[in-house]
Amino acid sequence: MSEPPFDGPAAERIRRLVSAARRLADPSDPIGARAREILPSSTGLSPAGVALALERCLETAPSDAELARLIQSVEPAPAAHVLLSSNVFTGAHRALALALAQSARVVVRPSRREPDTVRLLSEAGGPFEIADELRPTAGDHLWIYGRDETLDAVAQEAPESVVIHRHGSGMGIVLLDLGSAEGGASAAIVRDVVPFDQRGCLSPRLVLAVGRETEARTLAAELARELEQAARLVPPGPRSADELADLAQYRDTVAYGGELRGGVGGFVGCTSGVIVIPPVGRNLHVTSVDSVEQAWELVAPLCRELTAVGISSAPRLFERVEAELLGVRICALGRMQTPPFDGPVDRRDQGR
Repeated sequence: MSEPPFDGPAAERIRRLVSAARRLADPSDPIGARAREILPSSTGLSPAGVALALERCLETAPSDAELARLIQSVEPAPAAHVLLSSNVFTGAHRALALALAQSARVVVRPSRREPDTVRLLSEAGGPFEIADELRPTAGDHLWIYGRDETLDAVAQEAPESVVIHRHGSGMGIVLLDLGSAEGGASAAIVRDVVPFDQRGCLSPRLVLAVGRETEARTLAAELARELEQAARLVPPGPRSADELADLAQYRDTVAYGGELRGGVGGFVGCTSGVIVIPPVGRNLHVTSVDSVEQAWELVAPLCRELTAVGISSAPRLFERVEAELLGVRICALGRMQTPPFDGPVDRRDQGR
């Protein structure tokens, strides 16, 4: 079987976009400098949070193999239309790359809350159009990103002959075998929590810890310390009123039936055998389980919500996830926010 192609018009279009992204990532480039000035306001992240996302999470050096897989992950189309959300501002880059892999004509409607990333990518040389409204016609493809209710509303209004790609709400989790976990696991998990203040579908919010309950409590304490230290280096942005209300409810729930640690950097709850999903905003919940089988029983109801699973170097966990969570992104701890540039981040519809 021959290697998939990575040259041709589609690859050239994506490379032009990657070159534009490279300018945003570079603080010495005038566009990169301006990105750092204006994006904190539109993203709700701190200046350090914006810089971290640009320099760590924006895909600026994809390999030829990644480009080949990205191009193969889509089918050609007369035109591709993209409706973006505001949760993860660097996500515009991959969304546009997928559309450019399909068509020479790409029309994007930025998020009304965060239009600046798309405008900066266009100014830096990205080969796409920006529009206030999307009007796909027969045979076109429409990529929709955002809340599930937004996806439903847009899909209902689109012509039946338009091919729709839905990328809605999701989250990440961590599966950790405490008996075989390598040192530094808590620091690696927090590296995945901090970008975008945990608002993206790759951000872990739950840690299923296989081992003794005392070990899980120790892990929760370590995570709280790591979150506090991370907040000193990369302060979180302001939380919305809804996020603060959700956090208050979460804290009350865990304080009643478990242990709660943390503060300015974020909160970490810990329970045994019971899952509680914390709100976004750099908060984690550790659930202690006795076995892989018990972990799997708890994970099963969440399968449709899972976009990514961070996993320690534990073969029995990896094999179970790979076999049964088809379509989920399986990542090493600390790498959940930087998956290969090889197709959609959210692959749930491809595997399940």
